[in-house]
Amino acid sequence: MEKRRLTSLRSVLLQYLVRTALACLLVAVGWLLVLLLWIQNSGLFLPANQAAQACQKAAQDVLPGMTVATFDETQLDSLCRYALFAAPDSSEVLATNMDAGHLQRAMENRQGKTHWHFGYTQYYMTSKLQDGTVCLLQFDYAVPYAAPALRGKLPDVQTVHCILGILLLVGAVVWSTHRSRKFLARETARLTEVSRQVAEKKGVEEIDFSGAQVREYAETLAALQTMGQELTASLQAQWKMEQQQREQIIQLSHELKTPLAGIRLLSDSILQTENMDAQTVREFVGDIEQESERLARITENLLRLTRLDSGMLPEAQRVDLSSVMARVVRMLRLVAEEKQVDLSCEIRREGQTLASEDEIHEIIYNLTENAIKYNLPGGSVTVRVEARGEQSILSVADTGIGIPEADRPNIFNRFYRVDKARSRAAGGTGLGLAIAKEIVEK
Repeated sequence: MEKRRLTSLRSVLLQYLVRTALACLLVAVGWLLVLLLWIQNSGLFLPANQAAQACQKAAQDVLPGMTVATFDETQLDSLCRYALFAAPDSSEVLATNMDAGHLQRAMENRQGKTHWHFGYTQYYMTSKLQDGTVCLLQFDYAVPYAAPALRGKLPDVQTVHCILGILLLVGAVVWSTHRSRKFLARETARLTEVSRQVAEKKGVEEIDFSGAQVREYAETLAALQTMGQELTASLQAQWKMEQQQREQIIQLSHELKTPLAGIRLLSDSILQTENMDAQTVREFVGDIEQESERLARITENLLRLTRLDSGMLPEAQRVDLSSVMARVVRMLRLVAEEKQVDLSCEIRREGQTLASEDEIHEIIYNLTENAIKYNLPGGSVTVRVEARGEQSILSVADTGIGIPEADRPNIFNRFYRVDKARSRAAGGTGLGLAIAKEIVEK
């Protein structure tokens, strides 16, 4: 399947700007052509130079034959704006058809003042009447309406055209913006939906992280997918840990229940049996002591695991493995002799590790004790310290009954026993290897 080509947000912005510029250009050119065709063919407008021609005709043909007394503005074209002054250098206005704004511009022009005004540039012609009075004609090159009744009531054609053109340009920008907004809104909605599904802890395999067309959005979806996978894995690990904790609580209850039931049974037997001989009482009391010691071992091991779980570790220091190993071997020598197991140690090279001496002692003790307990008469246990490069290797080898292949992944789990009946008979709690593993990992 061909991989979809992605675009970037920068490209989206560039496309928006180019599309907007082209749309505005097309609208402007189209509207200009429409205006030109409308002016030329509709008959509603006059040419833009019509006012100039009318003023020139009035200045040359009409006004020179008039006086103030005979001045008649009806003989002038309605496109001509005029102001009649008493003399060439006089500012006294005898008659005018200009509004206040146009008259102000005419007065400024007469006085030689030039000021910028919004709108069309005004042009002027001067014509002297027979009695010496002066008529100032004012005109511009705006497109006039053909009907005189519309002049002065409606805005000039160019202004209307500009207003409509601006509205069309705004419409083009709005159209281009709408297209880009719709595209980005669709991409954002896709991203929002995926984020919501991830936040609701929906299964990653049930969420579709594809479909983005923008590179930045695709990268965000990929990050959400990774986050979803990590969240799913974290939830699964949490669920597994909670499941293990529930199983451990059940196992702990069972482990505590067994010696407590034995103690209760033995104590009830002593209390309920009359005239029990001293030897039997002594045996029952001995059994109660063994069960109490087993409870003490379980409690002590649980406290050690709790301290390890909470990070309450002794201060680390350099520990000589060979000296700790030799001390453990001396302590377990009698236990090995009772089991008819040969216990030996080998120091192939002195080694040190960074830990506490009590932790190293517990690791070696638990491993060695297990090797002796689950060995066979006439078997052997060898505790060895050697070096491999910069590492110190501690190993415990035995000729015991071994561990079945199926049970090996679970031997470091708390309360796990390969042979539960034999383990209890040997005095095991199912926590020794778990403690050793926790110490090594911590």
